[in-house]
Amino acid sequence: MASTSRVKLESFVVSSRRAVSSAPIAAGRCFVSLPRCVSTSSSAPSLHDPFPRPAHAASPPRLNPWRNFSTTSNRRSQPSPPVSSLSQQEYNSLSDDVFDSLVSQLEHLVDESPDGAERDWEIEYSQGVLTLKVPPTGTYVINKQPPNRQIWLSSPTSGPKRFDFAGPEGKAWTCTKDGQSYTLEGLLNEELSKVFGQEVTVLEDVE
Repeated sequence: MASTSRVKLESFVVSSRRAVSSAPIAAGRCFVSLPRCVSTSSSAPSLHDPFPRPAHAASPPRLNPWRNFSTTSNRRSQPSPPVSSLSQQEYNSLSDDVFDSLVSQLEHLVDESPDGAERDWEIEYSQGVLTLKVPPTGTYVINKQPPNRQIWLSSPTSGPKRFDFAGPEGKAWTCTKDGQSYTLEGLLNEELSKVFGQEVTVLEDVE
């Protein structure tokens, strides 16, 4: 009996030692079997990132805040008005003749009109700008435009118009607007005849 109990005791001790010696190995396997989550790759998920990016996702592009900035205006540049074929010397001579004639004739009309003084009609000419005030109709402004070789008219009746020299055959300053053609002489004669209450013919002495 004693020998049998001793054998059983030795067997229990041996099995206990084996269990104890194998316990660290089992515990070690638990740590080894943990997923390898630490990586130096930027595409791998991180334990501290609650919303990891997929490995195939590309990094968002960097925006350049100066890319769409421009100090220039987006509006299209307006084309320059056409320049007449007249030379500057020719334009100066022709336009001087027109304004000399207009100033002389309009001064005569204002001075001789019975209503001129009563209605405060007056004419002024300075530095290429002729102003004819004829209340209650309004104010006419006729001026030179040397850069464009033109004569401009601002009429209280027909509005603004720009006149170009028609050439040696026509010998007229012509404006084409809204599909209609006007001459400076014809338009002024028509409108001023109504203003002065008599037939007016300007620029007749201009060759």
